[in-house]
Amino acid sequence: TKPSALAPLSLDLFDARLRKLGAAKLGLERALLVPADGIATMLEFYRADRAEGYAGPGQDKLLFQWGAYEGEDGEHFELDITRQFSLDPGGDDADLWQLGLTFLYIPAPHLRALGEGSEPCWAVDDIPRFEKFIRRSPAMRIVGGTAAKTVSLRYVSL
Repeated sequence: TKPSALAPLSLDLFDARLRKLGAAKLGLERALLVPADGIATMLEFYRADRAEGYAGPGQDKLLFQWGAYEGEDGEHFELDITRQFSLDPGGDDADLWQLGLTFLYIPAPHLRALGEGSEPCWAVDDIPRFEKFIRRSPAMRIVGGTAAKTVSLRYVSL
């Protein structure tokens, strides 16, 4: 199936939650946002704002991921939390939307040494376990309170 024309939730809803952090934590264009605050905001958004029609298993989930990757601008270390909406999470051609908050860092050796990893959160009642995993992850311990070189917010249909 072709992705629907309308996103499951408005990006403005999430952006409004980020703005509640205030200028001191965001700076110009989110430049000062650190992963600890951004991820906490995404978790609150996940708890509070549900997408109509995406209530089944795996239809509205979170994914926390990190690793050193090669991109258009060269190598970078990435820490990301993404909210993913899918009408058919097990299908090959599902209606899929991703709202991602990504923090990019210069790939220092200690960050490369972390390797790559990811962890899903399948439902709202899984958030306590998911939060604990994030807090304990080596990647979050190292960069959780550190401003990134670049912070991006994207909402795409795949």
